[in-house]
Amino acid sequence: MSIALSAPRPFAGIAPLHAVIGLALPLVPAVIRLVKDARAAKASAAMAPLAEGTRWFEPGQCGVTYEDVLVPYLTKEATITIVDSHIKTFRQIRNLRELILAVASDPDGGPHDAHIVTARAAGIDWEYGLAKALIALQEELVEHGIKLCVSFDESNHDRSIETPKWRVLLGKGLDFWDAKSCHGTPQELRSIAKRFAITYYLTDK
Repeated sequence: MSIALSAPRPFAGIAPLHAVIGLALPLVPAVIRLVKDARAAKASAAMAPLAEGTRWFEPGQCGVTYEDVLVPYLTKEATITIVDSHIKTFRQIRNLRELILAVASDPDGGPHDAHIVTARAAGIDWEYGLAKALIALQEELVEHGIKLCVSFDESNHDRSIETPKWRVLLGKGLDFWDAKSCHGTPQELRSIAKRFAITYYLTDK
């Protein structure tokens, strides 16, 4: 008895690889241009003096990074205090990590102490996971010369960052990107989820 073998057929509904690549290639120049524009804006902002005021951000807006909107106000400061009741999920802790490491890696120097004020996660399993992730972050930051202190305040809903010189009001906290655009994506390519503002106050006048 013999069995005739036929060539495998492509899965129904799945485009061939060359077709997918063909569709993606036209997007490459636009993505490269977006990244270049974001980096150019960052370089331009770095040359301009920091100013008080409010910046608004719109849904779907891309090119908004911590290095653009937050890091310049946090460098050269010995301590920073981040108040955000929504540092509970692993994505939100990753955002926190990205911010602190961005400040720490700035050539002008980062903080020696970072104080986080947030709220506990709901449920024992989530609370345990939050504690474990924060401890891991503490241990990592020690290697960068930063002492991370975490406290919990269930009654607080304000979101802000304070240094000896600046008070930055975070309309949507640190988690302002659309969650769907954050999976392994550079900050320059993430999109804003909802309209919000960041306001900068100079406290050391």
